[in-house]
Amino acid sequence: MANPLIPSKSIPVSHEEEEEPIIMLDRYDITVGVERCTRSLIGRLLADRSFSAGTIEAALGSIWRHPDGFKVLNRGGNIFQFFFSEERDVIRIERGAPWLFKNYILNLQRWKENRPIEEAEFIHVPLWIQLWGLPEHYKTKELGFKLGSSFG
Repeated sequence: MANPLIPSKSIPVSHEEEEEPIIMLDRYDITVGVERCTRSLIGRLLADRSFSAGTIEAALGSIWRHPDGFKVLNRGGNIFQFFFSEERDVIRIERGAPWLFKNYILNLQRWKENRPIEEAEFIHVPLWIQLWGLPEHYKTKELGFKLGSSFG
């Protein structure tokens, strides 16, 4: 699948009053980077303060059981990119949502090649709802779905 953001032919690079050298980029040139990013998640920390990538990497690395090749890059505006060596770790962490960091929700989604990170929309947040004091005969799958659907 071709990325519309990456030219398939060439990119002219201009230097003042000099001959314009042309750098040719092929899909092959970004293959390794694209493969690395396919095993990453984009996350927005819903917080009113900023955190460093190092702080988040140390804390979440421990919470997520130190996945192989785990690395965090700060993308600005409390948006971070989380890299993993193994696809199974990406799936496990994605499915384990919602995640909290210092009592702030970390909204995660898959990295997508054709969407710049700054255009990622974090409009859905999975939530767990716990109901206390339900009588035992109310604890059925059917009632759970009915109650859950009332929350959207």
